[in-house]
Amino acid sequence: MRYPARALSELPRLLICTFDVIPGPTGSARRLTEYLKGLSDRFQVVVLSAKTPDHSHIERYQGARLLRVPVGTGDLHSKLLAFDRAVRRQLESEDYVLAHFTDPFGGYALCERREEFGFRLLYEAHTFPSRELRYTHPQIEGDRRFLSKVRRQELYCLMNADLVVTGSPTTRRFIHGLGVADGLVRIMRAPVDLEPYKPEAIGLPDGSPMRVLYLGSQVGYQGLPTLLRAMQQATRQTEVRLSLAGPKHPDWQPLLEDLVDELKLAGKVEFHPPSPAEELHRLLGQSDVGVLPLDDVERNRHQGGPLAKASEYFGAGRPVIASDLPVTRELLLEAATLFHAPGDYKALGELLATLAKDPSKRVELGGRGRAEAAAHLDGLVVQKQLLEIYHELLGQQPGARKPEDGHVTQVGTPTSRVLPDAPKEGPKTDPAIPLPEPPAVEITPTGAITSPLAEPMAPADSEAGTQVEIPAVILDAPPEAVPTPGAPPEAAARSNAGPPVLFPIDVEPAAFGPPPGPPVLFPIAPSNASSQPPPGPPVRVPAPPPAEEPVEVSAEDIVDDEAVPLPSRMDPWLAQIAHGYCPPEVTQFARPPPPTTFPGKEEPGEPKPSRSEKP
Repeated sequence: MRYPARALSELPRLLICTFDVIPGPTGSARRLTEYLKGLSDRFQVVVLSAKTPDHSHIERYQGARLLRVPVGTGDLHSKLLAFDRAVRRQLESEDYVLAHFTDPFGGYALCERREEFGFRLLYEAHTFPSRELRYTHPQIEGDRRFLSKVRRQELYCLMNADLVVTGSPTTRRFIHGLGVADGLVRIMRAPVDLEPYKPEAIGLPDGSPMRVLYLGSQVGYQGLPTLLRAMQQATRQTEVRLSLAGPKHPDWQPLLEDLVDELKLAGKVEFHPPSPAEELHRLLGQSDVGVLPLDDVERNRHQGGPLAKASEYFGAGRPVIASDLPVTRELLLEAATLFHAPGDYKALGELLATLAKDPSKRVELGGRGRAEAAAHLDGLVVQKQLLEIYHELLGQQPGARKPEDGHVTQVGTPTSRVLPDAPKEGPKTDPAIPLPEPPAVEITPTGAITSPLAEPMAPADSEAGTQVEIPAVILDAPPEAVPTPGAPPEAAARSNAGPPVLFPIDVEPAAFGPPPGPPVLFPIAPSNASSQPPPGPPVRVPAPPPAEEPVEVSAEDIVDDEAVPLPSRMDPWLAQIAHGYCPPEVTQFARPPPPTTFPGKEEPGEPKPSRSEKP
């Protein structure tokens, strides 16, 4: 896809952040490489990635300026902190219109600073470190505090991204279950460059003996022990060879080598180092069948993934043997794939033996896979989809949402306050989009507020939760007399009791320790039932002007926080109750969250001045 040439200085800047090595042998690295091939004509692209000793700090790659961050050789925690600091420094050095990130390790800083710098955010969420780090870094399996903080980062990124991209319907359902509206998640398949995979260049899958290729990591959920046992079954019937190509994991490699010796597969199984993306076609040219022997574990069945290796198999015109799981059924063409029950090494062994004895069937299945790749997986096709997503984001006004299928999910506590830089013509929220009704709140005779969402809760990483009692709200006017600021007139007809109203309440400092600062906003659903409020000083609520006119706010009611989070799309109460989400300190929720200092979070103290305030 080529566009009219423009001066580089005229193009908008795009920042891509990934805690991966670019270029590299992983599926994520290959996917980003394909993206970059189609972006340099439309954007000034800056890629921020991790650095290894074999790579330079700065490089021009696929038309992008590639900046590699030296994260050091310490533990994972220190590497993540180094990368987070680099992202924050990069935001201070240049202006961007769009930021695209693939993991929460760089995305967390982007989400925190998006309000200050005004860029749009795209979260490409194919994998979730909070669930996969226990496989890739088994030594942190028992570090529940670390994993819970990573999990909260993921949720915070999902909450603040303008759009989310993922690789399969299974993963989209998983993300939707975390609270993100289904209409804000896009599916984009893992791309493959078909140019090196021309049939005349790599040949047909009809070799003898048949060579099987597994491409990818060695972590536990990939099902490699099942594959090795299936190889033992297949070699008892015919000649088969297996190549395992990917990074050798220090925790899993010894187990696999011991299993090869135990099954007497020496000489029939080979371990290959990971191949660079530009060399991958040679490895596939020497193979006849690709395999995905995924185990039936929670990560594969419910979270899913992009199955990047399947795009390479199909692009090379190789048939695929895969575990029968929802994600494989969704992404793999049935006419080019043979499925087996997950973990059933005997069934997998029979399929291997069957294809080894029938080269013509391998060629037939491989041809169908090649046609599937040309139609849906070609890098040019995926690049076009990505550019359409970018243009959709850049065409929206700040804070605008485009929910689909009538599904609207609101994130952040509704507020009647007006931001300091907000336009005076009214709130940012589209009045055509109905906001969800707040839960009913009752004032008991003792003055306590009861609500299904006001139950005390412990943070995910704390040992014991602290129960917080919110003092009652005293009103000197019936709630029916005060409409919701900025609400459309027809909203009053939703119920006989009138629309929900937000009232500022004073929180006793002793409930949380330090002074809470500005009043906390708590949604109250008015009721027609008569109740006598407990005695106490009333909270004055000035009557707003008519609903069709903008609400005037006094200087005392304006929020002075430097970084007020944008309205987002994931229900914060759902996140707190169901997932243990803990937002940053500046977020104006009804219950202040405990502070977090990971990763890259500055220690409590004076806030840093914004770039515009620096001398």
